[in-house]
Amino acid sequence: MTNFPTVVLLLLSLLLGLSSAWTTLVPRQTSFSSLQLSDWSSFQSLDDDEDFDVDTNTYAKEEDTQEFKAQVGASMEAPEIDDPPVDPIQVPAGSQLELDEETVLGVLNACRGELGTLFGYSAENRGVGITGGVDYVELDGPCVVIRLK
Repeated sequence: MTNFPTVVLLLLSLLLGLSSAWTTLVPRQTSFSSLQLSDWSSFQSLDDDEDFDVDTNTYAKEEDTQEFKAQVGASMEAPEIDDPPVDPIQVPAGSQLELDEETVLGVLNACRGELGTLFGYSAENRGVGITGGVDYVELDGPCVVIRLK
């Protein structure tokens, strides 16, 4: 005679339609594949990879004199101003101006003089490595689009 738990288990499995899952055990075979890692035998140094991007300029230090900074900066090319020539517009803070291209160019020219330490428009700035510039691109509605270089 079979024991009671086995009979109950078989009856439940038949009623629930799980007879094959409960009554048969199928041995599963697992296949293994080997994982091959790369080696460093073909590794090569790329010494000439970035030779064209290296900055070979000599810059002055912060503690150098203004004359030396200007001398170093004079050997470097100043950023080109691609904007049409317009007289700088000097206005007191809080003034309201008409938003047109000529006014924007005039204010931008004034900013180049006032904020010259941010850009490479003076020889002293170029001497310590500040070589960027700013150009007017377009007037897009109420937004002024500029390009930093």
